[in-house]
Amino acid sequence: EAAAQYFHDLLLSSPAGKKTRDYVASRGLSLETITNFQLGFSPNKWEALKQHLLEIGYAESVLLEAGLIVETEKGKKHDRFRNRLMFPIHDIKGRTIGFGARALDDSMPKYLNSPQTPTFDKSRSLYGINLAAQAIRQQDLTVIVEGYTDVITAHQNGFNNVVASMGTAVTEKQISTLKRLTKNMVLSLDADAAGEEAMLRCVEYENILDSELKVIILPKGKDPDNVIKEDAKNWQHLLEEALPVVDYHFNDAASKLDLTTAKGKSLAVDELLRIIIEIKDPIRKEHYLQKLASLVKVSERSLETALGRIKSGRRVREPREEVAAPVVRPLLAEPIEEDCLALLLQHPELKEHCQELSPEYFPGMANREIFLAYQRAK
Repeated sequence: EAAAQYFHDLLLSSPAGKKTRDYVASRGLSLETITNFQLGFSPNKWEALKQHLLEIGYAESVLLEAGLIVETEKGKKHDRFRNRLMFPIHDIKGRTIGFGARALDDSMPKYLNSPQTPTFDKSRSLYGINLAAQAIRQQDLTVIVEGYTDVITAHQNGFNNVVASMGTAVTEKQISTLKRLTKNMVLSLDADAAGEEAMLRCVEYENILDSELKVIILPKGKDPDNVIKEDAKNWQHLLEEALPVVDYHFNDAASKLDLTTAKGKSLAVDELLRIIIEIKDPIRKEHYLQKLASLVKVSERSLETALGRIKSGRRVREPREEVAAPVVRPLLAEPIEEDCLALLLQHPELKEHCQELSPEYFPGMANREIFLAYQRAK
């Protein structure tokens, strides 16, 4: 809480924060919005936050545990966040549990989050949940987007039931958190992310919710922030036209395959049955089997036979205990992280030049473990 207030005060009134104030103003954010989300500025100094918090009585060990400072291999401790626009992350009760931070220069990564701490679990947290919870209950609906600015712009334009997964694929923990507020959820996806893997995961979430999950497919190259700023009515229209995830995938298959040919029908059946098979509700499963039969103009009996072949050919995927595992499964790999690790491992002479490279630059758990092992190696 003290760190969030410190960053917020610097953004609002410090000379060093003027560039960041100009940036948020250029994004069209009002003072009320900046205050509601407690946006802040971390100065371009190594120990500014550390010294401030030590002066008001916090122990250095507390700052380390909270992820506000980091310790180098040589034992030096400095601020984690420097020269960044700060996004405090709150729990549903409004308590500050961590930070997201956007670089204000060419620093990498562009976005940096607090590490896993006793109070911050990124896979469970939802940006904006403290401000959105009441609207979600009232509207019995929530919209899940990806980024901080998507949420902020949505709220400023009156769409107060919007929360963000903060750049990760939506996790089961996040779905379970939202389920306490509503079973009705709309997930905002860009067309490239709305592939079969995403659809299968959405069906898993539907089984958790015992309710349909809908998707908004954004215009190519657009995010919710862009869409709302250009025309809030268009965003409202996209919400109203949101499709259940399985229906979206049916439409997608019908648009990209030639269903007048045997090959096209076979591909559609194979693709869509792998989604239908994951539906636990027997009525919904039967509904989509009938819809698929109508789409490809084959009998339901033929589809049931194909469904049986898929079931027998699966590699011990039932029961699906792994669904409950607290694993964040991103839609995409992390090529930048992997390229960086490859360079470090192939060129040992680089090690002396990367003392300030932090494990937090590797959000992927596997990549982070590799980097930590690299740091420990002599």
